[in-house]
Amino acid sequence: MRKIAMSKRAACVFLALLCILPLTGCWNYRGLNEMTIVTGMAIDKNPENGKYLLTFEFVDLSSPVKEKGYKGRLVQSEGETLFEAVRDAKRKLANKLYFGHNQIVVLSKEVASSESIVSTVDWLLRDGECRETLYVAISQGETAHEVFEVEGIDQKLISYKLQRVISGDENATGSTLPVELYELYDISESPGRELALPAIHRTKSGGELVTEINGLAVFNKEELVGFLSPTESKYYLFAVDRFEKGLLTFHDPESGEARGTLEVSKSRTKYEIKEDGDKVKLVVKPMLTVYLDELMETNLKLDEAKLDEIKAAAAEELEENISDVIRKIQTEFGSDILGYGNLIYKRDTPLWTKLEDGWEERFPTLEVEVEVSINISNSALLIGG
Repeated sequence: MRKIAMSKRAACVFLALLCILPLTGCWNYRGLNEMTIVTGMAIDKNPENGKYLLTFEFVDLSSPVKEKGYKGRLVQSEGETLFEAVRDAKRKLANKLYFGHNQIVVLSKEVASSESIVSTVDWLLRDGECRETLYVAISQGETAHEVFEVEGIDQKLISYKLQRVISGDENATGSTLPVELYELYDISESPGRELALPAIHRTKSGGELVTEINGLAVFNKEELVGFLSPTESKYYLFAVDRFEKGLLTFHDPESGEARGTLEVSKSRTKYEIKEDGDKVKLVVKPMLTVYLDELMETNLKLDEAKLDEIKAAAAEELEENISDVIRKIQTEFGSDILGYGNLIYKRDTPLWTKLEDGWEERFPTLEVEVEVSINISNSALLIGG
């Protein structure tokens, strides 16, 4: 009996030790002085040897941070693959690169248009350190690394500035579409849907070069085929139910002059699929709740008739603009970045089964009708007594 009791005690002690072991600390802990913290990454190709040329923005921990905050520094490396280029950077740095705080990856036009973007970012998807929520964007300049070679206006770390601008755009200007790394992969695997990513370029502000979000990069079969301007991207967001908040300026149809500005407080787009024999028609119905924030007219008196006229004029103009962008996507790019094929796939699987094989040929001629409804909830006008 004593031997059995001793065996039970030994087993309990052994199990207790096993439970304690995982609680003793982080097995792969590294201090800040042992890491080069990457905040952003640019992917180019070296024209001389065809290798990947990677540029990393990392946090400069050697500079004082009390007055101006953290600054970023750049380092470049090369390799036949992304992972090889990442490891190559260690030859220039005391510490290995750490990607746990990487905010954004920017690809050059050359890389994005000449190879599958999913294949290019494959290492980022597989690596344990890289965040699946980092943003992916396309540079409209000659290189991708040039977007980091600027002085930040309100943020010294350009990567963090780009991350904040992209993430907040849907609630401010509605000029691009934030796409995280995992979403890029999901879209590439979704039937009837192509990829659109934020476009970035350098421009001048007050005589200095700055980096600016500049619309959307359009992909077809995972390769870059063109761009949408910030204005076109706004109407694209309405077409795909991704516009949240922002401004709409409406114009006089005859003179083309601006009449006023509406602030969108709520936006929702609904869809209706109509099938008539071999013909398929999609009705896109953006529904907006807005504030009338600016009216550039001498007569500021607003009655129901005037408000109805403004709503009708703004809705008609928005319908035309959304229709024009949809038509451009269909005819110039022939790429279903609108995801209308995926919409049919999810809502009417039997119909998608009939359309799937020839969708690439059908999409450019798909009939799309846009019906906009606008509700003005506040005219923001002070009335004197």
